[in-house]
Amino acid sequence: MKTRYSVDTRALKIAMAAAGFDTYTSFAAATGISDKTVSSIARGKNPTYSVMCKMANALKLSPSQAGQIFFHDNLRIA
Repeated sequence: MKTRYSVDTRALKIAMAAAGFDTYTSFAAATGISDKTVSSIARGKNPTYSVMCKMANALKLSPSQAGQIFFHDNLRIA
């Protein structure tokens, strides 16, 4: 059985709010990522490594927190 990972969109949105980002536009500006990319990831698209690093840095996530958000076990696919 192959394990599939996905973005925990709920946890990502909570982390964005906790870091003071109230819109995708403000978060995109802080990270240098386009609004469209941020929106896609917030809807569940998996980010590239470089985008994930920019997001994690802007949110001041620990490696463990970033792993929980960006490598969430998608049990519905298993």
